[in-house]
Amino acid sequence: MIYAFILICILFALMIFEAIHTRRSIKSISLKIHVNGTRGKSTITKYISTALRASDIKTIGKVTGEIPCLIQPDGSLKPIRRLGPARVNEQFRIIRKAAKVKVEALVLECMSINPVLQKIESQFYKPDIYVISNIRDDHREKVGTNKKQRVEYACQAIPANCIVVSNDTESLSAIRLEAEKKNCKLLIPEKLDEKLVYTLPYGVFATNIEVAAEVAVLAGIDREVALESILNSISDDKSNLIQLQTEKTNAVFLNAFSVNDTDSATDYFNYWTNKLGIHENLTFVFNTRSDRPLRTKQFSEWIKKMHNQCRFVIITGDHKEWAYRKLKCLNPGVEIQKLKSNQIDGILNIIDKEFPGTELIIGIGNIRSEGYRVLNEFKNVS
Repeated sequence: MIYAFILICILFALMIFEAIHTRRSIKSISLKIHVNGTRGKSTITKYISTALRASDIKTIGKVTGEIPCLIQPDGSLKPIRRLGPARVNEQFRIIRKAAKVKVEALVLECMSINPVLQKIESQFYKPDIYVISNIRDDHREKVGTNKKQRVEYACQAIPANCIVVSNDTESLSAIRLEAEKKNCKLLIPEKLDEKLVYTLPYGVFATNIEVAAEVAVLAGIDREVALESILNSISDDKSNLIQLQTEKTNAVFLNAFSVNDTDSATDYFNYWTNKLGIHENLTFVFNTRSDRPLRTKQFSEWIKKMHNQCRFVIITGDHKEWAYRKLKCLNPGVEIQKLKSNQIDGILNIIDKEFPGTELIIGIGNIRSEGYRVLNEFKNVS
């Protein structure tokens, strides 16, 4: 009994020491930026880090997208190794690391999904600038299906006494109200010139650049210098597109697996189909996860709305039986097929056989697990 008590005391003392050390680290960083929202967080974090580095501000950034990475002061990416599930104390380790190498600025992408943890994360970090990219329908298991509730949760995470930057027009009134309650100033980014917007490469969204440039200006950087550095870091990247060619198929695969809400999926879908000029006879690869049942339902309904443009749906993942039941009632002209895990290696052969001549294949739903396998299979045959 005494040993258990001693162990508890030691653990408690270590927790106190860690908290004190982290708070000291936070105070030693001159500029702290926290990036939150539904879509675009990783991109905005990268853009801000780029703009700060271009003005000789020693900066570390941290993104928590598909592969969590540190953006080093020299701009290189260093993957973050996780021995278990993502935990918010990962942020605290990054804060201490940044302080140890004496950075001037730290740009953290919010890693918490749970509204309570988001609030704890932002309040503990005490950022000087708090970014909300947008508030959209995602992670329904954590934040619910009600839009008003989602906006309320996102706004509750705004920390006190900071500058809030957001151009989410649909939620600005709620964001402004919460910012005023917490003695924060809300800034709406300056719009990019329409001619510049027109020249942006595929998949690069002006709203993300606008937010990052506004944050850079707040950091004392000339807007034109910030924009130039961000734009120079953007290549004409078509990495979301994979060209597939076999004897029967000359198609393009569009990787939208990481677009996890249907509002963003609609924007993404419209953007790319308009750019590619392909609007009909589409094939969807719908990867499902049993731990995201509400997302399965959400995307099943989304596919139903696309039935006039859809010709073939392949369902993968560990929630495919449920998705199949939801989708099997689609128009007779739409073919639905469940794909077993051991069939993924031959997915293009299945498309060749079942639907030769397809031009556009779109991966949706989830990137994790079998989504990665489908993506790698298409990359291997491209």
